[in-house]
Amino acid sequence: MSERRFGFRNTRQRWQLPIGFAAMGVVAVSMVVSAVRGTAPGGFAAMFAGIVVWNGFWFLWLMGHTVDVVGDQVVWRAVLRRRELAVADLAGNGNLIPGFGWLTLRGTDRLWVLTDGNGWPQFLAALNEVHPDRPFSPAWGERFAQRQLAGRRSGFYEG
Repeated sequence: MSERRFGFRNTRQRWQLPIGFAAMGVVAVSMVVSAVRGTAPGGFAAMFAGIVVWNGFWFLWLMGHTVDVVGDQVVWRAVLRRRELAVADLAGNGNLIPGFGWLTLRGTDRLWVLTDGNGWPQFLAALNEVHPDRPFSPAWGERFAQRQLAGRRSGFYEG
């Protein structure tokens, strides 16, 4: 018998995030250069550059766009980071706001995921089948986002 394979992929984020942050980085550098020349307010340029760096860190390293389950292994991927762990290490799930969910690990660590609403509840239901010891259910944000994004393509896949 083969291993069960399923997952969630937010494929738009895989290519949109690096392009968006590259563009914002160019704007931030030009603002800092203008501030050094004295043609733009320095405080605003520094604040803008700081926000771009902070969001770049979160969205490129800490926010996953893909969660694959192959047998008893979970592979979580962000744009610039990858993490592998056992399905048994997952302890639950939750969300901050619609579109920003997480899988809780044993302890206090979280795997943040750009859930994008549609397809995430199906992923959690499939996760319940392979890991019935811990209940995974859509949090309020995922249920809200699923109703709002009903026409969008699902990120859940199986096989």
